[in-house]
Amino acid sequence: MQTQKPLIDTPEVPKPPAPKRQPLRQTAVWLVGIPLTLLALGGAIGIRQFLQPAPAPAVRPQVPAAPKAVTSLGRLEPEGEVIALSAPTFLEGARVAQVRVEEGQQVRRGQVVAVLDRRARLAAALAQTSRQVEVAQARLAQVQAGAKAGDLGAQRSAIARLAAELRIAQRELQRFEALHDTGAISASQLDDKRLVVETLNGQLQQARSALVAIAEVRPTDLRTAAAEIAAARAVEARARAELDTAYVRALQDGRILKIRTRPGEMVSGEPIAEMGRTERMEAVAEVYEDDLSRLRVGQKASVRSLNGAFSGRLQGTVYRIVPLIGKKDVLDTDPAADVDARVAEVRIRLDAADSRRVADLTNLKVEVAIDG
Repeated sequence: MQTQKPLIDTPEVPKPPAPKRQPLRQTAVWLVGIPLTLLALGGAIGIRQFLQPAPAPAVRPQVPAAPKAVTSLGRLEPEGEVIALSAPTFLEGARVAQVRVEEGQQVRRGQVVAVLDRRARLAAALAQTSRQVEVAQARLAQVQAGAKAGDLGAQRSAIARLAAELRIAQRELQRFEALHDTGAISASQLDDKRLVVETLNGQLQQARSALVAIAEVRPTDLRTAAAEIAAARAVEARARAELDTAYVRALQDGRILKIRTRPGEMVSGEPIAEMGRTERMEAVAEVYEDDLSRLRVGQKASVRSLNGAFSGRLQGTVYRIVPLIGKKDVLDTDPAADVDARVAEVRIRLDAADSRRVADLTNLKVEVAIDG
């Protein structure tokens, strides 16, 4: 059977050429190559960064922290501490007879603060010993002067009388010897005259020796008299020292802070008065032992009152760190505070102007801040 042709001839339109397709294998290779290239590039960059030294981190300048101040409780005291003026105790006891100062009065070193009632008795004893010294001195002068002129004259007269009697006796003896030779007298009568001459001769020699002894000043007598004077002066010095115990004197220049024993009261363990150099005040800080390594002489410090006894702060300088650890004397009002803490005293000399501000505030409780 034959196929019929259409009546009208339609021109054939040429079909577009089909797109040329890449082979599948080449496409896959191209797709896999991209990640490998990227991976190789990244590894090269990483190796390069690994081999290069890492940049040093930026260092920020550190500002040193301000040292922290050492704070502690303390008290105000006069320079050299408070001095207690006491009298010695005696077995017989003693009372205060006079108090010659008032509280707040300025006194000088050696000034009498109080007088005890044993002063009168000790003053009489001193006067007696002084008279004994005078007696010993007079005795020495007597020895140095030798015998009195009257004694010397009397002794010379006795010598002259004995010499005259001896001459008479010697003449009589000569006559009796002549009579004995003629047989007019016996031998016994002649012996009696010889005995008289010998006796008078002995008395004359004794009288002459006595005159020499009276007129002589012996060194031993001088030494004895000088020793008596020295002994009397020693007794006098002891009596004067005992009399000085009847007076209570100020040991230094300062101010009387408190009178604790009044006239008529017995001398006991209580001081008679307390004094201090309030013209130069200082603060005594009780610093904990673990803070002592941060302190040194010359550091600045400030002091403030915990109860408003004075306004503002006092300025001063550390001048002594007492090398003794002990318990606290100034207790904190905090009930949880450690009362058995170990502390050392640090003394701070206040500036002159601030010292005058607190001259009347001895033993005031304060807080001290020492620059660290």
